[in-house]
Amino acid sequence: LKQTRTRKKHTKPRYTTKSTSQPTIIYQDHQFLVLDKPTKYHSTLPGKSGDHQAPNLVQWVVNKYPEMKDIECRTRGEAGLLHRLDYDTSGLLLFAKYQKIYDKMLKLFMEDKVTKQYVAISDYLGASRISGLHDWYLSGSNAPLSFSITTKLAGVGRRKSRVKVVLPHESLAKKINRTYTSAIKVKQNAMGKIESKVQISNGFRHQIRSHLQFIGMPIINDSLYNENYKRNHNIEEIHNTEEGAIDLCLHAHSIEFTHPETKKVIRFTAELPDRMG
Repeated sequence: LKQTRTRKKHTKPRYTTKSTSQPTIIYQDHQFLVLDKPTKYHSTLPGKSGDHQAPNLVQWVVNKYPEMKDIECRTRGEAGLLHRLDYDTSGLLLFAKYQKIYDKMLKLFMEDKVTKQYVAISDYLGASRISGLHDWYLSGSNAPLSFSITTKLAGVGRRKSRVKVVLPHESLAKKINRTYTSAIKVKQNAMGKIESKVQISNGFRHQIRSHLQFIGMPIINDSLYNENYKRNHNIEEIHNTEEGAIDLCLHAHSIEFTHPETKKVIRFTAELPDRMG
């Protein structure tokens, strides 16, 4: 008889703690629900390979507002969710409360007419690709510096879990039509770290994390894009660290759009969390 060996499945552990925080309602009326998402919280239902033990915001909303589960969304079952945040990113998420306003708001998102601003705290690794940034950092200037970066982006690696900047000379660039822009304003804090305000409209998954890493400013506690994190942390440290101390320092701070019916400019903001104060 031919013997067959059963291959033992090895699953890669998540080197993160589960969130004990709950979402906060920033604003709601008969049309919109605006939430402040904590870290370690999925925006929507995780896929087959996702962490199904971690909480998700869509289920939290459906538990409170069961009628929203009937809204037909771009992705099935998202209960009026108009955009997403990474699992480790905190901050503002916008939901539409009924079908008509969802459809109108989705059109604004698709036309890049919704502006989102994020705040990130970054390391500086030197030799930046941005002209003047290195000299500005070394000078210790208190004055802010503004610039923007526009590139093509693509998912890479196993299950395309990381995103890389695609340069014009790369063969992959010919297959990608769209570019993505991050408008960035930086200042230095007392600890020698860089605080960035990053504005985007047509967002791509991990866009800000990838762009900041590309210019030598990876976000603090970014396990995917910051080499300092990988060098300085091990499993025991992470599991025994107080919650919040090693959370990704990226926060969706504000969202702004022109209301599709009243034509008034609407802006929502979420205060920065303590880890970024």
